[in-house]
Amino acid sequence: MGIHQCVDQHVARLEAEALLTALARRVERIELTGTPRRHPNNTLRSWESLPVRVQPAA
Repeated sequence: MGIHQCVDQHVARLEAEALLTALARRVERIELTGTPRRHPNNTLRSWESLPVRVQPAA
């Protein structure tokens, strides 16, 4: 945030939005198949593991 933000973070957010929008149009359901595990980091929030099953739309 602020003056020290990454220049490409806006591009990354747009890419993520485009990906998730396209995925939402093509799947009926996304469900967890296991326990999600966070990746420990003091500055970033991310997943070490996020086991899911994707059911395509009919």
